[in-house]
Amino acid sequence: MLCELPSFAYAEPSTVEEAVKILDIHKPYAKALAGGTELLNLMKDRVSGSSQPLPKVLVNVKKIRELKEVYVSGDGWLVLGAAATLEEVAANSFVKAVYHVLSEACSSVATQQIRSVATVGGNLCQRPWCWYFRHPYFDCFKKGGKLCYAVAGEHQHHFSVMNLGVCIAGHPSDLAPALLALDANIQIASVKGRRKIPVSEFYLDGRSQQDTVLDTADLIVNVQVPPTTQRRGMAFAKARLRDTWDFAMANAAAVLELDGRTCVGARVAMGGLSPYPFRLRKVEAALEGENLESSLSLYRLIKQAFSDAKTLPMTREKKNIGTAVLLETLCRAAGLPVF
Repeated sequence: MLCELPSFAYAEPSTVEEAVKILDIHKPYAKALAGGTELLNLMKDRVSGSSQPLPKVLVNVKKIRELKEVYVSGDGWLVLGAAATLEEVAANSFVKAVYHVLSEACSSVATQQIRSVATVGGNLCQRPWCWYFRHPYFDCFKKGGKLCYAVAGEHQHHFSVMNLGVCIAGHPSDLAPALLALDANIQIASVKGRRKIPVSEFYLDGRSQQDTVLDTADLIVNVQVPPTTQRRGMAFAKARLRDTWDFAMANAAAVLELDGRTCVGARVAMGGLSPYPFRLRKVEAALEGENLESSLSLYRLIKQAFSDAKTLPMTREKKNIGTAVLLETLCRAAGLPVF
């Protein structure tokens, strides 16, 4: 890592509308700055290319009150401001009691020191954790080049086995699968106004040089999570190389609607196995209507979850890792013992 930040201009708006106006004026060379745990490292590493110019203007949004709020709206939706820290979400008593899959996901990120700085919006918008992307001398596909160097190079641990496009880096967000399983929405602001989209429509696949639908002058305002019920079981699990802190080799989140031991609804999402977090629609369909009476019955339902996986020489182990993480998540969500 290079130690010095390149020179940049700095702006500190007080409202969302002011922030997006500055971003629009200076696009594509302006970036929103919140926690900075990702952005500043990318700048120090000089990670840039034709589709990702090095930022010249940083727009500090940390002091915009609307972006910092965590609250329950009048109609029962949980609202997470984009600049709220992961530690604030993880430690929130209401989140821990009612949406504990979110608390578990946020608590799994890095260390407490990093979680106290890293934000909700930043975690959702993390760039690929790939050494070719992060190295200033490789003009990889995600930076505007034509090749994914990882396909023929080093691609173990943090690379995909599902939905292979041009880029094969696994998406690193821990929060995204939990929000997918909760059927959350993202509110985005631009100079044209505000719009709301499901988290399921936020990410692009490995055939796109962009990771998300965000324009360079867009700003995430908040994440909105619908009300939940006491009949829902939920859980998050993650496999990583270092248990103290690391990016996920595979992670999973599940929200199950239970009527006794019968699953009457399921939403299951995973990350780390694909260039974007994804829902496991076939697993959800298999779970619905099933009597979840044992861990073995769950294993039988999910053992084909990765039958369509396209592994590379160094990612073959990730099918088994993904299966284990998924099984742990579903067992915990269903209130069953884990193997």
